[in-house]
Amino acid sequence: MGLGTYDDIIIQTRLPEQIIRDMEKLYSNIKQVEDLNFEDLMKIATKNVQFRVTVMKNPQLARQNQDSVIQTFKKAR
Repeated sequence: MGLGTYDDIIIQTRLPEQIIRDMEKLYSNIKQVEDLNFEDLMKIATKNVQFRVTVMKNPQLARQNQDSVIQTFKKAR
């Protein structure tokens, strides 16, 4: 599941398990962004699959998510 926010909009995605496994396999060997094989990424990203997207307008929840992401990056420094 992916979760993102844009202003007070929350966007949630649910991808098929196979796509998630393919992405995890691709990223498991990457130490830095320069190591990413974009051709392999595009093979995964352009597969013809069905997935669910939910869009909600909830300013309070969106703000909580944004704050959580900011805190995660601050801790990573």
